[in-house]
Amino acid sequence: IIEGRVKVDTANRVGLVCTRWPGVLTLKGDEGEKVKKGQLLYTINTADIDAQIAEAEAKAKYAKIAYDRQKKLYGTATEHATSLYNYLKSKDDLNKQEAEVEKLKIQLKQSSGYAPFDGTVTKIYRYTGSGNGSGKPVMDITALQ
Repeated sequence: IIEGRVKVDTANRVGLVCTRWPGVLTLKGDEGEKVKKGQLLYTINTADIDAQIAEAEAKAKYAKIAYDRQKKLYGTATEHATSLYNYLKSKDDLNKQEAEVEKLKIQLKQSSGYAPFDGTVTKIYRYTGSGNGSGKPVMDITALQ
């Protein structure tokens, strides 16, 4: 069974916790430690995502100003001060920038990993301070019986 970032072997009740985004890890658990479902297991340094969000928000703000200007110039009159192309392009640019901001905010929310079920950390693949690629395993959790 695959649920988001956690692969669960239902026969052995072992979960392989993987990261969704690359970055430097901070582990919140240790090998042999018992964990509860929903407990924070790791976080990823999000400084780069924070910077990307700030940049995307600035671009979205500029795109909104450009869109508002084109919308006003296009207006509702029969003779338009700008072309339909310019108006629609500015609207498309605004939509793209707003979508980029939302995508980055989702990445920020997914920069932490949580225990999929009650269990014990049986193996750690990555340690605090180590780099981690997207989709790489962080630890194994075995369910309590």
